[in-house]
Amino acid sequence: MGYNFKPLGIKITEDPTFTGNLYGVSNNIVGKFQEIRDRIEKLKDKRIIGELINLIDEHPEVPMLKNYLAIAYTLRKMDNESKEIVLQTVIDHPDYLFGKIALANLYIDEKRYSEVPAILGNEMDIRKICPDRKTFHLSEMVNFYKVAVRYFAAVKDFIMPATG
Repeated sequence: MGYNFKPLGIKITEDPTFTGNLYGVSNNIVGKFQEIRDRIEKLKDKRIIGELINLIDEHPEVPMLKNYLAIAYTLRKMDNESKEIVLQTVIDHPDYLFGKIALANLYIDEKRYSEVPAILGNEMDIRKICPDRKTFHLSEMVNFYKVAVRYFAAVKDFIMPATG
């Protein structure tokens, strides 16, 4: 299912295979994403981290696996490990949007606000940091603009509408 978002001139999709296909991930791996996401949220699942590390070793070209590992670490309060994998993801996959979003969130959490525009652009416009793309997954849009709002709230740089 997709939507045309006329204000930005882009299409938004909810296709669960979209992001995997965008990055050339095999259907075999894409098919595991939902199970991985479900298991990450189950904090009692102690094996998911080791399994993700093994999958990353087998498929280092798949940026989503590194993103899932960072989330698993974060949810388990393993912040140093999460930070390390976020930084590595951005190095290994500089065009991966969720890597940029994760790094921007990390910088906001660390109060390193001045570094966020270098990642997300001064305009905080998803079209500017992904100029070759016309379609985005809904989760990319939501998370990109969520981190943009976090940034503007942190630096208190919202433009308020005129009243009167």
